Amino acid sequence: MSAERPILLMTRPLQAGRSFVDTLPDDIRSCIEPVFAPLIQIEPTCTIVDQGAAQGLILTSSNAVQIARVLQFATDLPCYCVGMRTTQAARNAGWAAQTGGDTADALVANLIARRPPAPLLHLCGRHRRGHIAERLTQAGLPTSECAIYDQRLLGAPPEVQARLNAGQTVIAPVFSPRTARQFVEEFATRGHIHAIALSDAVADPLLSCGFASVSTACRPDARAMAEELRRVLAETARLEAKGSAQ
Repeated sequence: MSAERPILLMTRPLQAGRSFVDTLPDDIRSCIEPVFAPLIQIEPTCTIVDQGAAQGLILTSSNAVQIARVLQFATDLPCYCVGMRTTQAARNAGWAAQTGGDTADALVANLIARRPPAPLLHLCGRHRRGHIAERLTQAGLPTSECAIYDQRLLGAPPEVQARLNAGQTVIAPVFSPRTARQFVEEFATRGHIHAIALSDAVADPLLSCGFASVSTACRPDARAMAEELRRVLAETARLEAKGSAQ
């Protein structure tokens, strides 16, 4: 690997980006230079929400957990989550949270099979995918949804754009389709950026945009993203070593 460590470009909301870097294994952290450039900012959309007759909550992101906690939702309701990260965040916030799977599809299938007491309430962001409430309702589990936060798009700071213009190798984990679309707006045609997508849906907007590479984690979770980061680091080091030898 060259004397310059690759930049690890974190475009998640700042707290989530820092958390991802902090949980990376030491051997990975020693090989990268984290640069934080959030392209999305999480903002509450309300100050109070009536949970009505809900018999259970659905939380599909750690952002939803944080905002639900601020809104003081009752923690004695059953709580069904997507992914272990969200599940653990909900448990830390006081819910007896259960994992319904790693994806929205898995959660829907799990709840349809289990038939928990309903109605259910999906606390989500304004921009969401999966049609969870609609699909559960159609399957006989009445479910409503409430957008308790917005994901406001941000531009990359000028100092980050300047860093990327220098041509240093950049590896960028991307965690949502909305972030991916904004990523393309900000950084397309940068041939020294290696993008790592959380899923195929995240990868789609990144393809054919002039990046050095676009790869996808084998599972939609932070641990798999770290594993793919390790692989990409090794591959970029191999290519740099090959280039230096020629």
